[in-house]
Amino acid sequence: MRKITINTVLAFVVLPITFIFPDFGYIMRGQYILYDARYNNVEIYLSKLLHETGYPLPSLFILIGILFPLEIVKRFLLSKKKNYFFLKSTCSLFLIILFWLLMWLGPKVLLVLPLLTNIGLSIVINGVLYVLSDRTKAFSGPTSNP
Repeated sequence: MRKITINTVLAFVVLPITFIFPDFGYIMRGQYILYDARYNNVEIYLSKLLHETGYPLPSLFILIGILFPLEIVKRFLLSKKKNYFFLKSTCSLFLIILFWLLMWLGPKVLLVLPLLTNIGLSIVINGVLYVLSDRTKAFSGPTSNP
């Protein structure tokens, strides 16, 4: 249940916040301007920003196309192999993201900068998932054996 909750929050809350992150400066200053339109209310401004990103479709794609296959790989292929679990799951996430980028953008994805971005993104996302949902002893605290 925890993995479902973490993946859903990551896809539907954290991801949209990263989409609108460049506009946080405008929000903090109270300047709700999008292109040539000025908005008086922050809720309307945020709804316009999220609508512009295509919300919730990118979140659904991330959940179904990236996080769900990653969980399947981790559960059925990597769960029995405890050595280098984080490294292997990060590489799995990198390959899943690379697959979708190659499907959409073609071979120009194999340039150096997009690969470095993809590697960094894989490490960050998998790090968050590892700390919040994969480490079973992360939230249980110290245990003592009688």
